[in-house]
Amino acid sequence: MFSKYILTTTVALVLLKYQCYSADPSVSAQFKKSAVCAGANKCAEIGSSTLNNGGSAVDAAIATMICNNLVHPHLAGYGGGFFMTIYDKANKHVDFLNAREKAPGDISKASKTGVNSIAVPGEIAGYAVAHKKYGKLSWAALFEPTIKLCESGYQVSKALEKALDSSADILNKDETLRALFASGGDTKNEGDPVKPGKLCETLKAIASKGADEFYKGGVATSIIDDLKKKSAEWGNPLKTTLLDDLTLYTANAPGGGAPLALALNLIDEYGNELANPDAALRIHRLSEIWKYSVAAKSKLGDPKFSSLDGLLKAMTSDAYAKDIKSKINDKETYHDASHYGVNADVQDEGTAQVSIIDADGNAVSATSSLNGPFGSGVVSESTGIIMNSALSDFSPESEANKIAPNKRPLSSMAPSIIIDSKDNVKIVIGATGGPKITTAVSSVLVRYLWLKQGLKDAVDGSRYHQDVYPNMELSYEESCDAHVVSQLKDVYKHNTVEMKGITSAVCALSREGDSILGVADGRRGGSVQGSN
Repeated sequence: MFSKYILTTTVALVLLKYQCYSADPSVSAQFKKSAVCAGANKCAEIGSSTLNNGGSAVDAAIATMICNNLVHPHLAGYGGGFFMTIYDKANKHVDFLNAREKAPGDISKASKTGVNSIAVPGEIAGYAVAHKKYGKLSWAALFEPTIKLCESGYQVSKALEKALDSSADILNKDETLRALFASGGDTKNEGDPVKPGKLCETLKAIASKGADEFYKGGVATSIIDDLKKKSAEWGNPLKTTLLDDLTLYTANAPGGGAPLALALNLIDEYGNELANPDAALRIHRLSEIWKYSVAAKSKLGDPKFSSLDGLLKAMTSDAYAKDIKSKINDKETYHDASHYGVNADVQDEGTAQVSIIDADGNAVSATSSLNGPFGSGVVSESTGIIMNSALSDFSPESEANKIAPNKRPLSSMAPSIIIDSKDNVKIVIGATGGPKITTAVSSVLVRYLWLKQGLKDAVDGSRYHQDVYPNMELSYEESCDAHVVSQLKDVYKHNTVEMKGITSAVCALSREGDSILGVADGRRGGSVQGSN
């Protein structure tokens, strides 16, 4: 795509005048050799130690995710699934691993939570498939640090405390879950210990006997027969060119990479126009871009069940972006979803992100999920595994995302890697937050790549998020500029509301000269660890 963006120092200073920042500043660190970004400090440490012990970037990602699933059970788990984008520097090759959950083979109905929301997990199968191709350390070695942490017990984080506070209804429905995270009728607080004994034994069994222990062995018989139909499969990542010399590689369908790629292509179409010092106009344009991204997403699903090649090709093309840009009204917004072509809604949530760059220039971006907070809210009494609620991500009104046996539901997860023209990693990025993933990642990238802000400022910058259903709400963080918010409402006619509850969190690593800069979003807590 021809880049139209030239930003002068003067304009940059004008833009920064309108830059507001999150009340929860990010954690950042710079390293010479390698870096790991994760949602919990202990997990980032485990990932970095895995690299230092001779593990590959994929080994480190798996070890970090195993830890994430233990200490952040409200976001991700062994009973969930993930997408992983992998850059193999030596072979100049990018892989995409789809370990998203599948609908059971005899599916007849689904619900938002409970047993009828559980899809066949892909998490452990995904680890095994990734390790078989890219692993250097033994399978058991990837589990050992988390098993030790599990047996000694971990402390409730601030993020987990918040999730527990807002999930009383879920905890009250499952005795095993309540026993683990509540004491004397009250949910546990930050710093309180958690010792999930049965889960520790399950992890030991999987570590010693392999992934088949989860899907076919004793663990499987303790959960559901459909686990025997495990699957995780390699595919091609979705890719698009940005700013002339950068290539974005991201999650293919049923992942959320296509809406993200479309949003970034539209941002690239605006190019130099982004330098307009009118902050309200810039946010208005982003809001319209996000609405069209939601519209495109609403037509996607599992490509094994729908022919999506034409749509995916269009969503990553210059022509498609140019056509949509021509439809965006710089004067006002519209409040009819059909104006943007939206025909369905998916409100997935509960995700965890891991971003890694190793000493050889390889990279991994992985996003995992149980879907809702604590997934289905169902815990296997015999294994301690929290099961997902991925079936709730199907959309009855969407032809491409209707529920069907053995089908994977649509997701917002978009683990991404951007490579420069010299085949070096530019940035590894992903986010938590369900539908907020697209808006969070594109907000950070527009600041970092187009507006030339530093990565920490780009992550810390106040965010907006555009919903389509039910009321076309443009939500804004409390730290957003009040004058800009007022203009968005009064001039551009947006339905503005202050953002409440759980927001998005970005994990990003960038190559800065001879070093790697890591930034973990402070909105949910996170950590960056690495090696010099």
